[in-house]
Amino acid sequence: MGLNYIGMNDDDNDSLEYFAMPAEDTIYKQMLKAYKSAEQQIALLQESIQECQSLVESLSNLAEQLQCCRCAAADHEGVLLLTAYPDLPGRMEVKLVQSMEGILCKLQVKLETLQSARTKLYYQYTHALSSYQKISQEFGVQKATQRTATWPSIVDMLQWLWEIDRQYASICANRQWILDTLSYDRLGEIQALPSRWKLNSSDKNFFQDILAHVSFFMADVAGHS
Repeated sequence: MGLNYIGMNDDDNDSLEYFAMPAEDTIYKQMLKAYKSAEQQIALLQESIQECQSLVESLSNLAEQLQCCRCAAADHEGVLLLTAYPDLPGRMEVKLVQSMEGILCKLQVKLETLQSARTKLYYQYTHALSSYQKISQEFGVQKATQRTATWPSIVDMLQWLWEIDRQYASICANRQWILDTLSYDRLGEIQALPSRWKLNSSDKNFFQDILAHVSFFMADVAGHS
């Protein structure tokens, strides 16, 4: 993750002095807007992944039942009930698959919501980048790479917005790939879905670290908007 500061200098000027120029005021307000959106979309991601956990656990349980059903069907002579009702495993399998399909549809809806959120993230990043490019000559390279003890530089914040968007997109693409590659012929993979679906600690720390780096910046700019 690119959290190393770029163009480090030892200037200890108060961050609020950055509002001296209209160009600075414009880009800082755009950055604030972008990071507020990022906070919202990251919260949505974490909530959605958590909400989906109960769905994937139900899917895992149904996959286990389906596997048992198939094993019983394969050994129907050893199961007294199936000698009397030989079509029972087939009927049970149909009901189990129908239930699993219903859960998969719900997961797909959740993913589509996250894809829409990712689109908003990308828009905010490109809009912030475009806003900076329009005033870059007036703003200057030195100012763009300047930071204080509590404020990252504009270059830092643009880079982090890009990294947030990239990581968000990767998480969504990974979950979509999981759904797209599930097969009723590989029930073991479906049973292992709960551990594959949840966010790992590195994903959570990735977002938390970036938001922590911009927290003072956001508070200062919001307080002077």
